[in-house]
Amino acid sequence: MYEAESNLAEVNYTWKIIDGNITKTQSGDRVLVQWTTDGPYKVELQQLDLSGLYCLSPAIGISPQKISTITFIGKDESCIYDEYVLEATYYESLTYDWTISPSDAATIIKGENGKVSLQLSKVGTHSIILTSCSGVYSKSVTVYALPEPVVIHPTFLCEEPDR
Repeated sequence: MYEAESNLAEVNYTWKIIDGNITKTQSGDRVLVQWTTDGPYKVELQQLDLSGLYCLSPAIGISPQKISTITFIGKDESCIYDEYVLEATYYESLTYDWTISPSDAATIIKGENGKVSLQLSKVGTHSIILTSCSGVYSKSVTVYALPEPVVIHPTFLCEEPDR
């Protein structure tokens, strides 16, 4: 969704959307664009002042870049009950939807701006899944049980420690 705003009371907006070799023109203060090609992409906006002089602004444009992949930064292994942090490539305005499989393997403590914190609660190899408008991405993490120390001791104790 692209939006325009003005400090003028009465205006008309004209959008020019270039999607590879396809060019479309739309009017209004908002436009929803569904990109259908591999680019290049461009969005241009012009504003017409309707207050009497009918002055037309020069076109302003942006060239959005398609997200081709998301990269994760995080350990491949961790211990049960640890807080596990995973970071994904950050893109402003991108919605990051985090899940884990199986769903009982961890609890999401916090997830924002391409970063998620999990409380690990199940031993095994699990998938942390990121869903966004650019696709579905997954990272595997192996969760290990806590070590269980064993005390080796004599069956009987002597009263005198020197013997």
